Amino acid sequence: MALFGRSEELRFVAAARRDGRRGVVLAGEAGVGKSRLAREALAAAEFDGWSCEVVVATASSAGVPLAPFAALVAHRGGEAAALDFIHEGLSTLLAATADRRLVLMVDDAHLLDEASAALLHLIISQAAGPFVVATVRSDEQVPDAVARLWRDSIAERVDLQPLSRAETDALVHDMLEGDVDAGALRHVWQATAGNPLFVREYVLGARETGTLVQEHASWRWRTGALAATPRLRDLVEGRIRALDAAGRALLEVLALGGGLELPMIDRLGFGPAAEAAEALGLVAANPSRRRLSVALAHPLYGEVLARSVPPLRARAIHRKLVEALEAHGPRRRVDLVRLASWRLQAGDTSDRDALIGAARHAYFGFFEDLAGQLLRRGAAPHAETAGARPVPPSADADTEIDVATNLARAALDRGADATGAAELARALIWQNRLDEADAILAELERSPELRDDAEVASARAAYWFWGHGDFDAAVARLTAKPNDALDCFRAGLTIQVGNPRGALPIVLPLIEGAVRPIDRARAAGTAAGAQVLLGQCGAGLELVDQHLATTLTLAADDALAVTDLVVAQFYGLRLTGRLDEAAQLAQFGHDAASTEGSTDGLSLFAGALGMIALDRGRVATAAAYLRDMVAMLAERDGLQNRCWGYAMLATAYALMGEVDAASAAMRHSDGLRRGTRFYDSDIELARAWILAASGDQRGAIAVASSAAARAEAVGMLPAATTLLHAIVRFGGPVPVEHLEAVARQIDSPVTTTLAQHAAAVSRGDAGTLETVASEFESNGMLLLAAEAWAAAGALHDDAGRSAPRIAAQLHMHRLTTECEGASTPALHAAPAVTQLTPREQEVARLAAQGMSNVTIAEKLVLSVRTVESHLYRAFVKLGVEHRRDIEAALDAAHGGRLSTAGSQMQ
Repeated sequence: MALFGRSEELRFVAAARRDGRRGVVLAGEAGVGKSRLAREALAAAEFDGWSCEVVVATASSAGVPLAPFAALVAHRGGEAAALDFIHEGLSTLLAATADRRLVLMVDDAHLLDEASAALLHLIISQAAGPFVVATVRSDEQVPDAVARLWRDSIAERVDLQPLSRAETDALVHDMLEGDVDAGALRHVWQATAGNPLFVREYVLGARETGTLVQEHASWRWRTGALAATPRLRDLVEGRIRALDAAGRALLEVLALGGGLELPMIDRLGFGPAAEAAEALGLVAANPSRRRLSVALAHPLYGEVLARSVPPLRARAIHRKLVEALEAHGPRRRVDLVRLASWRLQAGDTSDRDALIGAARHAYFGFFEDLAGQLLRRGAAPHAETAGARPVPPSADADTEIDVATNLARAALDRGADATGAAELARALIWQNRLDEADAILAELERSPELRDDAEVASARAAYWFWGHGDFDAAVARLTAKPNDALDCFRAGLTIQVGNPRGALPIVLPLIEGAVRPIDRARAAGTAAGAQVLLGQCGAGLELVDQHLATTLTLAADDALAVTDLVVAQFYGLRLTGRLDEAAQLAQFGHDAASTEGSTDGLSLFAGALGMIALDRGRVATAAAYLRDMVAMLAERDGLQNRCWGYAMLATAYALMGEVDAASAAMRHSDGLRRGTRFYDSDIELARAWILAASGDQRGAIAVASSAAARAEAVGMLPAATTLLHAIVRFGGPVPVEHLEAVARQIDSPVTTTLAQHAAAVSRGDAGTLETVASEFESNGMLLLAAEAWAAAGALHDDAGRSAPRIAAQLHMHRLTTECEGASTPALHAAPAVTQLTPREQEVARLAAQGMSNVTIAEKLVLSVRTVESHLYRAFVKLGVEHRRDIEAALDAAHGGRLSTAGSQMQ
């Protein structure tokens, strides 16, 4: 198996050996690949003609002085003292280096006895001695003689870090020898944190238990038992062997309870044990929201330890956790959920109201946490949250919906009412366990008193729409009895089927008229979303501003009301060209979800960041975010967002010219379409881009035209404008007057610029195209700006205007370098720079370097007049007037789509 992620370190060891340095010490945690790297270094030395010897220290040999080196020394036996042995060993190794170069590997040098450590120090200190490659555990006590090797600068110390995400993915691909689903890669990364040995054992265990399976030539992750081999369990047990009983008990508590705040640790009596475990690198203290939490240092420790705790002991631990949290006082949503979950694990299901309340908090719990963070920041995300340190959940951790299911099921078992049963049904629907949800709801609906209960009606409507895509059946349940909450739900579903205009009459009266504050908040979020989709962006953003702060305080009643307002704000900012603000909002949510380990939050905001990247024209970045999104939604896609995610991913691939990948993503999208029609415009735009990328201009224009007509018919004018503008980007004719008329109905400067772009292309107005390009760039829409400059350059070229043509091409080149390989019809249509002959190019390059014509003539053995002639023609072809401009023009000619004649002209 190939060595991943260690090429730089391997080169460093080889360079140290060849440069005459005395040795290298490779340090790192268990499983990081120290021994493997050392052996690869020996193999490289053997290839170079060096001889190699290996010494391995073990825990069992540590009590026998000089035992690791015994095999290398032909000792005479007898009563010779250790000092004699050391002298003889040193003489033996020095003799071995007299005729041939020698590399000595000392594996696990931290386990050397004192005499062996002294011998190693003597060996590496000798200028004529062998080159030494030693490995040590960074979390173990090292003999002083070994530590002095790097402290005294005798040997170089190299600390090995875990593999990066990309290197981990490459290792998994290599192990499985095939395509691996992004969800599986994410799962392995979260569980192993890049430790190579853990990766190998975890993947092997996943295959053995059927958790990792190959379907349709791709490896996918299925929910199942712990993917831990006996070797992986032994590795974890070996790491914690040094702990005393209190330390082991602490790790078991953290494995079952998750990260705990420091006051909880102290209340449980584990303060000293936590300090000792931290010193050994087994736990880590992480600041979170001005609190200090203690958690296991590696996610796999929790997985292995949790399954090693006997059932009765696990119950006792959960009882202690309950007592400690009750004494400490639950203060946050997560505290209430943990308290109920721990009671459940401790066997206490007596308080069904607490279980139902916790289930409500767990249901999309991340969005309640997000509301709290937004509230603390005045509902305005700040840039400093970007890049927050992620705390990934263990690969087998319960998600919010899983927790809600367990709590609601327990409440139902204790005789919960319709509210508890409806909560359980909703959780099951979100996991696509429709038969179970249907059975629960059917039982409730047999009672005339419960059939029209608002909670039951809401759950049944969710069953019909999200489970089966049946809008009419869902609406029939929501209109059976007047209810503000059900009306808000009906309006939301009306938007989902692509009719935001039909949603507004339902919710606008409720913003002021609903009885409960939470229903007014729901109505505001739904109305704001509808207004933005209809092009009433200012009104939608104003509703967000008016109601977000209040809604944040109501998140415990319905966290998705917060989500509706945040999503409406995000779309409104995008459509009005405020991409920086939209990106900041999306990044804030993504960082918060990463810190909380929320798959629901990560998938939502990964999609949002992917949209922003597409808006900017950074197509590879967009594809990366969207791949993450669809992978995370593979396990649960309650809102049917995966269909849209695949369509957006198809667009990103098509914009890169990767037609096969785009077509595959489009097939996934088409296979997932059910009741939601909210994303139809995006899906059809993706289809059109695929046709355009494959060269079918006529097909692309037809698809975009048809989709634009449908969007306009339902009032989704921003979508219609985007689709009509896409026709211009495909190179087709567009009814400019109609596009301008639609754009005028939209409260957004961006749609005005789109219409101006289309009109300038239609009229052949290069000056307006340059103005439009600058406007696009100022809004951060780099690909659109590049396409506008390309069109302007083509018009200048047709008119024979060399200087403005070159200026336009330089702008286009500068922007396309930021678009990560974007390849669109508009860019393809841009004219190439007039080709230079090789001699003209050579003279121009020398002139750009500051050489005079006389110096160039002498260097090339030409006459000065010939140099002047070549340089004049180069100036004309490049469209420049000064020597200082030559280099940029030539770089554009070679760095972008522009090119010189090369060998075609002599």
